Amino acid sequence: MKTYSVLFAQDVPHYGSVEIQAENDTAALEAAKAYDLTAITDDPDWENTVCKRIVHIEDPDGKTMFHGVALDDYFLGFAGERARMLEALELCEDVLSELARTDDGTPSISALNMIRDILAKERRS
Repeated sequence: MKTYSVLFAQDVPHYGSVEIQAENDTAALEAAKAYDLTAITDDPDWENTVCKRIVHIEDPDGKTMFHGVALDDYFLGFAGERARMLEALELCEDVLSELARTDDGTPSISALNMIRDILAKERRS
């Protein structure tokens, strides 16, 4: 049986680290998802924390197996800024689609493909 180190967080940042035992990487992730954070991410000065997540899980050799796994549906950020960034990406897509050559592998085509992937994901959600 392997021993995995799991670092948790929730905002306002309350970090807590534990070690869990699991048969394999997938089992370690599932055990971490089911772990009760209340005992290890406790701070009496704060209540109603959000953005609970697994920061990372490391295997016994120190290799990061998983990172950034959400444990709730919250996202802390600037909604207005996010909307403005998406609007800017749409403008960039228009400009790059006129300028980028699809046959040369330049950074412009890579950027265009990245922008299209982000916008497609956003449109699906």
